Amino acid sequence: MFYRVIRRIFLILSPVIMPVKVYGRENINREGKYIIACNHQSYMDIPSLIIACRRQIFFMAKATLFRHRILGYLFKKMGAFPVNTGTSDIDSLKHAIKVLREEKVLGIFPQGTRVKDSPLIRREDILSGVALIALKTGADIVPCVFERRPLLFRINRLHVGKPIELKQYAGRRVNSGLLDELCDRLYSAMDEIMPQKIKEKYKDCGAKVMPPDGGDAAGKNDAETERDT
Repeated sequence: MFYRVIRRIFLILSPVIMPVKVYGRENINREGKYIIACNHQSYMDIPSLIIACRRQIFFMAKATLFRHRILGYLFKKMGAFPVNTGTSDIDSLKHAIKVLREEKVLGIFPQGTRVKDSPLIRREDILSGVALIALKTGADIVPCVFERRPLLFRINRLHVGKPIELKQYAGRRVNSGLLDELCDRLYSAMDEIMPQKIKEKYKDCGAKVMPPDGGDAAGKNDAETERDT
């Protein structure tokens, strides 16, 4: 109920304050369980995705956000749940699996943290947590990319690709090779839907990764959990 009220407020305000133009809307508004996997440049990605998807999205959010009394309360009311960044957070993994087994929608930013300077996805930045959760639940992955960080009073363009179906992986043993294979597919899907003009614009831009909780965001690829929203 709270989520629907907040989304209604966003929908009323968004045409003027933060309009979101969605390409491939039919891919994000689906029935059943699925994972929304999106690039991540700013916290404004979250309200933009809420505007774009008619179903409630249960976001994985970094645990530090829940330490603020009011902000943490609002996140919980919206259905978000904490994940401890840079660790094997089994509780958050179990919660993510529970969300999907209840035929709901899970929101993950597979880069694990905000990448400030570029909307482009690099394969080495995609963490395997999203693949693990998908394989454990059989949930399809819906690739999404913003052309740039969402801004107020500007048209924000979100591209949504065709779902990555998990049927072909049924019965296969989950190991590092399979996780890498699915992450490769996710990278390819996200790269494919990014407009060529955006790729050209940012091709020489070194992506600046925002370190989670003051740590080093680069070089950690945890197979059990995502590190951020």
